[in-house]
Amino acid sequence: MPEVPAPRRPLSDEERALLAFEKRWWRRAGSKEQAIVAAFGGTVTRYYTLLGEMLDDPVALEAATEAEPAVVRRLLAAREERHRLR
Repeated sequence: MPEVPAPRRPLSDEERALLAFEKRWWRRAGSKEQAIVAAFGGTVTRYYTLLGEMLDDPVALEAATEAEPAVVRRLLAAREERHRLR
């Protein structure tokens, strides 16, 4: 009997906002951090925690990859590089 694929779920509004924000490019040091606080109303740490949780959740990661494959590849590559340097 063939395997039934796991149910998919759409990205939440927050996840879509995170990906849209990550599509932007920052020219000056500190400007992204200021924009995170302004856009999301929380701390920079909380922003990166939410982003990491999305990348760690296989279902959310699949949905994010379908929505913004280039952004997700860049985020995963940056994460891998940080882990490699540790």
